[in-house]
Amino acid sequence: VADEALLARGANVDPLPPGRYACLSVEDTGAGMDDTTRQRMFDPFFSTRGVGRGMGLAAVLGIVRGHHGTVCVRTAPGQGTGVEVLLPEAGGPAAGPQGAGTPVTA
Repeated sequence: VADEALLARGANVDPLPPGRYACLSVEDTGAGMDDTTRQRMFDPFFSTRGVGRGMGLAAVLGIVRGHHGTVCVRTAPGQGTGVEVLLPEAGGPAAGPQGAGTPVTA
């Protein structure tokens, strides 16, 4: 169950309701990211590997947001990176009628 504190850490445009979310979590033990890199990681075409690359994370974030979810990132230089993709469970807090693409409101 995702609470307000966890959801507030995500790359959200609007606040998400607490509730049951499926979570895909990936971690590495690499170099990690500094604050400047972390703040830009979802920018289209931003890359630490050269000019003109970097649509991957921007596309991922767009898809996740389109499904009323979020992406949470934990990283620090020298400490690796952890990424959690949170998507509401079917019939969960942000789910609307199938195919509607908008949440049901009471």
